[in-house]
Amino acid sequence: MLMRTLIVDDEPPARERLKRLLADLEGVELIAEAENGVQAVEMIESDRPDLVLLDIQMPGLDGFGVIEALEDPPPIIFVTAYDEYAIRAFEVNALDYLLKPFSRDRLKKVTRRAREDLVGERGLRQLAPLLESLAAQGRYLTRLAVRDRDRIRVLDASKVDWIGVEEEQAIVHVGDQAYPIRRTLAELEARPVLRRCRR
Repeated sequence: MLMRTLIVDDEPPARERLKRLLADLEGVELIAEAENGVQAVEMIESDRPDLVLLDIQMPGLDGFGVIEALEDPPPIIFVTAYDEYAIRAFEVNALDYLLKPFSRDRLKKVTRRAREDLVGERGLRQLAPLLESLAAQGRYLTRLAVRDRDRIRVLDASKVDWIGVEEEQAIVHVGDQAYPIRRTLAELEARPVLRRCRR
């Protein structure tokens, strides 16, 4: 069984290196690559990959924003040049965390473990605790991914006027525009991003 894999990184050389490393790995099929968070959300929803190799620091919508925007995220391996998230990621059992530069053997090991999880139907380890722990460290989300008809729009959290509920759907209001978001009001109230919203 091939593990259908998506690469998400805003840097073309990083994507090319990952593609080269994945090409020789048994049981891994690269199905697509995304150059930003918005593309990633759209591709994950349309292509339903088995695994996502996800950069954290990206313009627009970062890696954690991608996870927030998804109702049912696939297994995620973070691939980043920043070590500041690593300890907390392991403490809350993120699937895995690759710190650039990493070896082919390290990539082989984490993708093999992801494949074993997929085949064994153990599924995704919960990423919500990772997001909560980052929030507890003072890592505030500054952007929200919302739906704007058939596409994803990234909103600056400081521009949000208020968030309400209409027909059991959380709605983000910015000026005279209103956008649905895939979170309950209770989940949004718990997120530190709301502390930055204008009242």
